[in-house]
Amino acid sequence: EVNNVISILISSDFLQMEALVEECVGFVKNRLAEVVKLPIDMNCLNSKLLGKIGTLITAEELDSIRDRKDKLVSKLFTKKLEALLEDENSTLYRCVYCRKLFTNQQRDWMVCHKAKIFIDFHGSVIAQHVADRSWEPKRFIYFLRLRNMTWKEIYWKIWARLQTLYCTVCEEYFVASELGHCSYHPMGPKFTYGSNTGVFPCCNSPAVRFDTNIRKQGCCARNHVIKPNSQETQVLDLIMKKYSVIAEPFVPPNQMLDKTGSSQQTDKTVSGEKPKSESLQIMLNKFMAEEGEDDVNSEDDEYDSPGSEKGVVSESESESDESDDDDGKKKKIVSTMASTTASVTGNNSTSGPTQSRQKKKRSKSKKKKADATPMNPLKQRQWRLDRIRNQDRDEMMSLVKKLNKMRKEGKLEKKSERKTDKSTKKK
Repeated sequence: EVNNVISILISSDFLQMEALVEECVGFVKNRLAEVVKLPIDMNCLNSKLLGKIGTLITAEELDSIRDRKDKLVSKLFTKKLEALLEDENSTLYRCVYCRKLFTNQQRDWMVCHKAKIFIDFHGSVIAQHVADRSWEPKRFIYFLRLRNMTWKEIYWKIWARLQTLYCTVCEEYFVASELGHCSYHPMGPKFTYGSNTGVFPCCNSPAVRFDTNIRKQGCCARNHVIKPNSQETQVLDLIMKKYSVIAEPFVPPNQMLDKTGSSQQTDKTVSGEKPKSESLQIMLNKFMAEEGEDDVNSEDDEYDSPGSEKGVVSESESESDESDDDDGKKKKIVSTMASTTASVTGNNSTSGPTQSRQKKKRSKSKKKKADATPMNPLKQRQWRLDRIRNQDRDEMMSLVKKLNKMRKEGKLEKKSERKTDKSTKKK
């Protein structure tokens, strides 16, 4: 019965009755819509059992189940996401230049418009993504969850980034989340007589007759056209069902993105529908912006000096911080004094030579203000680490000298003891 299946599943797993566990898991998979409605706490199911249920049920079936209290569906989507990212071919990387996500297989056909261009032996132009070594997908997924994004939305967004399809119109591969990114120019280019360069009148972007560069994007976009294949049509049906969740808005090349990754125009898809949540690329740009701020404001925990405890390092860091703060206060005081003197002399100026003196004083005050401007925190961090390293090196050198002195003194004492022993033996 449905009322007893969870208790039987837990007890059979505890007693290691694998046949009964598999039978219960299959029953839960078939009757999951009824199991979810039971007044039972599903936290008693361990991760092993959830993983078995997640492998049997498909994402479409799990998406159709309504779990009002969110007892089991979100947990199963987490297991589906873990299984999706365990494969080596589906591991996501981030490009250093354009900040786009890609896999190893997608890197072969993807084009990075901000990467360095190379020409191979066949004469074809190559501009591939370069993976960021500091990229951690788990931290990004955790960031998405903190932004009140459900596990269901996270799963479908990442699933869409992993699906690769081929368009028959532009004759290029594309990602499922970029179904409406088949870019084109509605008006043809116009060239002046005898010149290689021209302009697209629709968006005033430059055009070239004989261009050796990579294929450039158009100012407008439409949906890609896919060949009628059994597998690709199934994927396309899933994409169209979840398009409001997975779709990423098309941004023309002449429209810049701000620091948060959102475009100046409204984030609408090609079909005109507004997405239910922010796209994965916009969330990635926000994540990278926050990660940059955290790296600047983080403590200097990367370096621990050999032969010294963490407490010693923290004291030296605090001393360096205090010295930097004192220097900053002094510079601020100097800048304020210079500005007050400049204002006083500016009010009392009457003659020509006094004006020249005032100009000199103002230039000096400007220099002092420029000196008083705050330095780059990354440079300050490097300087602090260099100070700590120099202090540790000096301490190690002093310790080595002391040890050498102790050894020499010990050798001399041993020699004197040997001499006294020999003299006593002779007597």
